[in-house]
Amino acid sequence: MPDSPTLTIRIPVEDKNRLEQAAKQAGQSITDYVLRSIRRRMATACPACGRDGPDGCPTCSKEKPTEAELTLLKSRLVSDLPLSQRALRCFEAANIACIGDLVQQREGELLRTKNFGRITLKEVKNELASLGLSLRR
Repeated sequence: MPDSPTLTIRIPVEDKNRLEQAAKQAGQSITDYVLRSIRRRMATACPACGRDGPDGCPTCSKEKPTEAELTLLKSRLVSDLPLSQRALRCFEAANIACIGDLVQQREGELLRTKNFGRITLKEVKNELASLGLSLRR
């Protein structure tokens, strides 16, 4: 198997707390980069299929996020998403911590959560769609 490219980050730190903070910040930066990459790709998506190829999409040809990008995205906390405080409080009450937990939910399950209504549902669905994700059907 050919060698895969690797990324090594060296950050000098004096104590354990600063090491943990630096590791969290580096991880967040990488996650943000991947998220921006996915959003850029989805911004030029074909409305029919959500794909975008080098030749455009005469009928359907938009590239979807890779499995690795989806795994990283699903591990991200819902609190990192630009959602209203109402939505975030509802997720906390329903024990939904990461995007992977959220995409496993059905609309009806979310609507049964206290204070989670149609407007909040629409907000969440729009944000997930901008990431190339959706709720479970």
